[in-house]
Amino acid sequence: SAPVPRGRKGKKKKDSKALPAAQAMEWAQKINTEELLTDPGYKRHLQHHCNKVLLRVRMLYYLKQEVIGDQAASIWQGTNHANLDIQVPIPEGEPPIGWWDEEADKSLLIGVFKHGYEKYHFIR
Repeated sequence: SAPVPRGRKGKKKKDSKALPAAQAMEWAQKINTEELLTDPGYKRHLQHHCNKVLLRVRMLYYLKQEVIGDQAASIWQGTNHANLDIQVPIPEGEPPIGWWDEEADKSLLIGVFKHGYEKYHFIR
């Protein structure tokens, strides 16, 4: 029997008749931005996302100033988490999984400090 091909069946060829970006986004030119910015639903949407971003910035500041403190330089130099003197705040509630302990909390806080929120691939 013939081997089974893996991956994409064929490369997509670039369309030589493709429109420039400005023409392709013709719908965007028709939006009345003044009307959009005064829409209460859109204002709530913006406010919700702005508050979310500001909260993250504030939490990163708190993490650096209050939790990491003077250990920041050691973290940037790649010091092992076991050798860092970081006091992990006492969490409320149950751990996310049975094996989760204070060292896991410490590693997560250091990872978020180094790489940012939701950068789990880099934190690993």
